[in-house]
Amino acid sequence: MYYNLHCYTRSFLCLLITIASLNLFSQTTNHADCPEPPTCKENPECDGNGLITKEVFDPTTCSCITQVVPLPLCTETTICDGEGNLLREVFDPTNCNCMMIPIQEPFCAANEIFDEDNCGCVPVVTEPSCDLISVSADQNGITINKLNAPIEIVQIFNESWSVMYSCVGNCMETETVPLSAGDYRVYVKLYNAQWRQLCSTDKKVTVPQDTSSTGTISCGEVKINTTDGQIELQGKDGAEYFYKVSRISPNYQSYINCTTACDSYQKLSNLPTGTYTVRAWNSNWQSLCLSKEVSIENSERETPTLPAIQTKQCGAITCTYGQGSIHLLGDPGKQYYFKINKRFDAWESVLDCVRDCGHEASVNDLKNGKYTVAVYNSKWKPMCAPFNIELTGDSFSAPLINTANKRTTTQLFNTNNIEVYPNPAVQTVFIDLKAYKGEKGEIQLINQYGQIVEQASYNQLPNELISLDIQAATTGLFFIKIMLSNERMFTKKILVNR
Repeated sequence: MYYNLHCYTRSFLCLLITIASLNLFSQTTNHADCPEPPTCKENPECDGNGLITKEVFDPTTCSCITQVVPLPLCTETTICDGEGNLLREVFDPTNCNCMMIPIQEPFCAANEIFDEDNCGCVPVVTEPSCDLISVSADQNGITINKLNAPIEIVQIFNESWSVMYSCVGNCMETETVPLSAGDYRVYVKLYNAQWRQLCSTDKKVTVPQDTSSTGTISCGEVKINTTDGQIELQGKDGAEYFYKVSRISPNYQSYINCTTACDSYQKLSNLPTGTYTVRAWNSNWQSLCLSKEVSIENSERETPTLPAIQTKQCGAITCTYGQGSIHLLGDPGKQYYFKINKRFDAWESVLDCVRDCGHEASVNDLKNGKYTVAVYNSKWKPMCAPFNIELTGDSFSAPLINTANKRTTTQLFNTNNIEVYPNPAVQTVFIDLKAYKGEKGEIQLINQYGQIVEQASYNQLPNELISLDIQAATTGLFFIKIMLSNERMFTKKILVNR
């Protein structure tokens, strides 16, 4: 057994020797064919056209052969270097590697700027500044631009320091106020969202006289031509407008009340002698001018005798009044809020419509005396500065139509159990209405022109003190008006001292 294993081992060793001899012989044969193998360029090289190659030895041919090397993978991503440069990684065929190349920065819109930190367009953030506010005037009124603070207050006074226009917290970025010729003072205050004043400015401006030739005046882009018994309105060809033409003296009469889009050209003929007002709006209901007065002579037509009625224009609202009645008429389909206050004897509200008022309102059977009228649009923006009128005479032979509201009557009540303090006040007024807890009530802060500066409504009055924020009020005299159910009302004067 031991002998056989020995024999097998010797046989296996012999086999290995034989195989090694064959390999050695084979190698000797190859080297005999390639006695001096060439030196190949094994380092990859770029041919300048985007191709990378290298040389390797081929033993079968005893020569160097060329092989193509895979190209590098470039990301093609765009990055910002933080200094305003946009870069993109691309393949460079001349060097056969990835490289960063600059690309054009994006085109930013008019209200955007290029941010170098992230190489993108960002909105322009303009800090509210009174230095940026521009106030300009032409024959149609005053325009105020750059009202871009969270809260603005704008007031326009005439030479007698009467408020001709104001907006508090609801001003548009551009306010266009139609005004007649004269000198005005424009006050603007800017606040942040917490009612902290940022800045203020006041500017004097003059609205010039309309210097158009006799018989032709301008209302913005609309020309008003007057001849014997005629009024012609001519706007831009193809444009649409809204027109209102009314005779205001010696008697009131409406001749054009176009509240749907009208053609640019309108003509009225054979008009009776008198004074007329002309109003014009563009197709977006933007007033083109303040109401223009024109005089018409017509010797061939007599003017009928009618009850003495007067009119005043307040934006799109026509106020017709006289002999115990006041009638307010706006554009059909629009929503307005109406306030009329009696200004003689004891101050009293005769109309206070603050919801579902529609476009028209009337009050009748009023006593002769002075009244203040204020009209607001559906966003509580004043249609014009509150104005005063005076009723005289008896009653209308044909009462004005009342399609919206009835006269509002109020009943003053005992105020011994009501306290309003401090007076003067700076930022907050405290009102004690605990005696009327649980009742429905409304509190208003009203300036001396009848405008509501601040208000608060309660379905149930609380048992604790009510605090009314008056930071929107400027220095001056104000009224705290408290209205309870059953038409009970209380009014108290209060002085705001900034």
